[in-house]
Amino acid sequence: MTKRILTFAALLAAVATIGHTQAASPYRGTLVQAVYSSVAVDDTDKMIVIKYIGDQSLPATVTVTSATALIAFTVNAVADTTINVQATTPCGAVVGTLDGTDADCNTVGEMVDEINASPNWRAQALDSLRSDATGANIMLGAAACNAKNPDGCFVYRDTNGATIWNFTRALVTCRVASCMFPGLGHNVERNPYKGTYTVLTNWMYRTTFGGGTSIYRVYAVTPSSTGAGETATLLTTGTSGITNTFLALGPANWGFIGLVGPPDAKLIVRVVNDNSMSVTEGYAAGLLFRY
Repeated sequence: MTKRILTFAALLAAVATIGHTQAASPYRGTLVQAVYSSVAVDDTDKMIVIKYIGDQSLPATVTVTSATALIAFTVNAVADTTINVQATTPCGAVVGTLDGTDADCNTVGEMVDEINASPNWRAQALDSLRSDATGANIMLGAAACNAKNPDGCFVYRDTNGATIWNFTRALVTCRVASCMFPGLGHNVERNPYKGTYTVLTNWMYRTTFGGGTSIYRVYAVTPSSTGAGETATLLTTGTSGITNTFLALGPANWGFIGLVGPPDAKLIVRVVNDNSMSVTEGYAAGLLFRY
């Protein structure tokens, strides 16, 4: 709790600096609000957000099977035939189910594109890069989720899955379908971050990585405004230091104005371990601007 209070205090100080030195502010545009990210337990990264937009009189569900990397889509209790159409580019052999081990959809981006090819569904990457793998034991297993829920359904990352030990958070204000897909059915793949940029002011985290190594990374991710794709830029990286010990990053690392992201992009913070990740905790704070 003390660490979170300190992080919040640092953020308030940054906001105060903007207010008292507006004439000489290094920031472009208008401050919209503060943004936060909090990771307290494993397996809470939302790799993909999925929403059913088909016939709203029918029930629709999404089910994830971790060991076999399958995402199954049903409408009215039967497999949705608009998912994994075999006549085009099949993603596994079962209509209505996407196979994350198949070469045509073994990354987050390919999964998202397959889902968006259906008139009944929409999907978007959140706490992930489009290049992230979706193979066995990476996506956390989940029972049938009501995909008509305004928030949508989430494909979570298994923090300790398949020897890929990492946690990832997007530093954004919206983390559910109802605000990620404005104007459902109309230009749904446009960049929701267009016209904004984010400044990371402070980030404090810890993980247990045994005898291995741990690396932190901060990415700027700009989704395509015209279709599938994104541009991911690594802004900074470094080593974590001592296992299960908080590492505090802030003005001493990237100056008093913070780590400024490029226009039209979201910032993603990520920690990657090469051994294990039995403890996951992190708190990031920043500022969202509209220009």
